[in-house]
Amino acid sequence: MTIGILFILSLGCAVTNGILFAIHAKHGATLLPTFEPQPTHSNTRNLKRKVRIRSTRKKDIEDVAALLASTLYQPDNEGLNWKASIDKLRRVKSFKELIKNRFDMLCEGKKVASIIDASIIRNECHEAERLRLMWDRESFRHQVQKAAEQAKEPHAWRDHNFALCPQDPSHLQHKMFTVQDVTSGSIVGFCEVAMMLTPESDDFDVNPTIANLVTSPEFRRCGIGSSLLESVKRYVKQNWKSDNLALYVKRSNAKAIGLYQKQGFDEFCQIDDSEDCYMILRPSENSSSRVI
Repeated sequence: MTIGILFILSLGCAVTNGILFAIHAKHGATLLPTFEPQPTHSNTRNLKRKVRIRSTRKKDIEDVAALLASTLYQPDNEGLNWKASIDKLRRVKSFKELIKNRFDMLCEGKKVASIIDASIIRNECHEAERLRLMWDRESFRHQVQKAAEQAKEPHAWRDHNFALCPQDPSHLQHKMFTVQDVTSGSIVGFCEVAMMLTPESDDFDVNPTIANLVTSPEFRRCGIGSSLLESVKRYVKQNWKSDNLALYVKRSNAKAIGLYQKQGFDEFCQIDDSEDCYMILRPSENSSSRVI
């Protein structure tokens, strides 16, 4: 699965506690603070260990980059070959830069939001005006643009003129999840969710979309992937007020597709001539999900 979208406002600097913008089903986009989702604990069947699903922290970045590099790209000749080793180091460096830029974006968003909130606390301020005040901050706007230009997915910022304030604040929604082994403290899983364009849509439709869902090889088939998906579904429903959730997956990845189908995802379309397909969870399948 490819790298996700990256522009983001968070209420936490050292921890990405959530997005500043939440989507409300009846009232449209609103600028309201969200809260840290309750950590999820899962007992792995084979290893008899506990894992904790939580928001990604700054100190996770290096381990997350290594996990992404080793999991998403596994060439046939990888091993003790020195060329393969160098290639892996380059992938780690690339992922580290991407994740760090996204996290820096979260921190900048938190800082700018705090400054603006402090300045307008005694005055009523329309949500659009508040977004404009944030967008006027060059440091924040620069971080959003920098993150967007690194992304290769069909994100909502593809043709955006960054001199102009975005009209839809939901495009800023983004969340990172980390899975940590409670016993060793090591990072054994990672997942992101962000707003991405819906394929084959004539309109500028976006959906919360999962990207970079990975687990450490020794922790697979232990229910971590399912637990991550459940955490993402709860978070999106509770904080973004959306029942829709989508993802991209390789058609050859039968195990992943089987997992997603069990979670209620259906194939929506194949992406052009590539091996990727787009799967989506509709409100009818997700309506019974428990929000905690």
